[in-house]
This record gives sequence, structure tokens and C-alpha cells, in this order.
Amino acid sequence: AKCPQGRFSINLYGTGLSLTESARWISQGNYAVSDIKKSPDGTRVVGKCGGYCGKCTPSSGTGLEVRVL
Repeated sequence: AKCPQGRFSINLYGTGLSLTESARWISQGNYAVSDIKKSPDGTRVVGKCGGYCGKCTPSSGTGLEVRVL
């Protein structure tokens, strides 16, 4: 489907933090899609997500889970 999507990136490189292995995003709503790519070490994420009547959010419900390196 041709759904408009937002793009985002997160770069934690050099901060001493990284996303946990369980950090995921979920699509919600109608025609929502997500394409999220996380680096193996969890310091970088790029993605696009959303749609006409939907969105994507971190799956934890409380935000993104990070860990101290």
C-alpha cells in the first residue's frame, strides 16, 4: 500500500548507552507499516513507520529500553 511514513534515526554511538536486544517497535492502526533496522551493537537505529491511519511505537509501552555499556 502507498502509505505515508515518517522516518527517524537514533545514534547512541559514543554515549555509553545502547538499546537492549529486546527493544522493538510495533505498528498500530490501519495500514500502518514499519521498517526498522538496528545495528548489531544497538547503538544505531534507522527506520520508517506509520501510515494513513496508524503509527508505530516502542513495544515496551514505556519507551525505549537502553543499557549502559
